[in-house]
Amino acid sequence: QQGTPADMAKSNMSFSPAAPLVAPERQPLPPRHPMPPEHHPPLKRHRAMENLGHVDTVACVGAAERGFDEASLRCFFVDLPGFLHFKANPRMGGGFAKFETPVLATQAIMKAQDHGIPADIAKSSMSSNN
Repeated sequence: QQGTPADMAKSNMSFSPAAPLVAPERQPLPPRHPMPPEHHPPLKRHRAMENLGHVDTVACVGAAERGFDEASLRCFFVDLPGFLHFKANPRMGGGFAKFETPVLATQAIMKAQDHGIPADIAKSSMSSNN
């Protein structure tokens, strides 16, 4: 046997007598001309990483999931030596803490981790005017 394969439907299609039985017009699809790979825009903005030994900023990613809100993070970091500024970032569930030196930032990371706060050195230093 040849032809179009078909099976019985498992249920009836709903039908509204008020709706007209007119097939919608089909619009032709536009021709596809893929762009060469070198012309595709980048998916993310490229951010140059600093030498991690020079970064004076601590990143707390996922702190909210561990029960640390913005106020508790700010209160924790403000008492640490060399603390300059805290900038919350709700999208990452935490924020950034800037310190006077990379050494003080590294010490802050160890203290934060000892208290269960997720902390690591940031990809780059927070600017001084934040």
